[in-house]
Amino acid sequence: MHFDLPRLKERIKSYDVQMSDPTFWNDADKAREISQKATEAKDAYETYTNLFQRAESLKDILDLAIEEDDQEMEPEIAEELAEVKAILDKKEIELLLSGQYDKNNAIITFHAGAGGTEAQDWTEMLIRMYIKWAESEGFTIEELNMLPGDEAGIKSAEYMVKGEYA
Repeated sequence: MHFDLPRLKERIKSYDVQMSDPTFWNDADKAREISQKATEAKDAYETYTNLFQRAESLKDILDLAIEEDDQEMEPEIAEELAEVKAILDKKEIELLLSGQYDKNNAIITFHAGAGGTEAQDWTEMLIRMYIKWAESEGFTIEELNMLPGDEAGIKSAEYMVKGEYA
């Protein structure tokens, strides 16, 4: 489905036709599923068309800069290129994570195992690292349970990372 914009547009039309049916909301579960699929398809279509437009615009700016030998446009081009690359990187991950459960929340579990206080300290550092990473990616973290270490650190902990593609 990804990058096949004509097919994606047809699916959006199909979902819109289904949702315009007066009996659509009679089956709430099916309606919710179709609405969610329609929203995902519309978001994907909008993202891809926007991405293609930005890439075309970037190419035009680059061609103009080369034609006019304008070095001052380099920061603007570099910034736009970085933004387009970030979007592409995110879409690449979404393409890799296209399984049935890949969009769901994630549960992560930490166990210090053998090693005493040092292992428990290391476990605590890993937990902080994962929490900071998840927050920087826009996910929310919920602590499900935690067993502190005897002297320091954490013996075991379990967290839920909430968000799409967590």
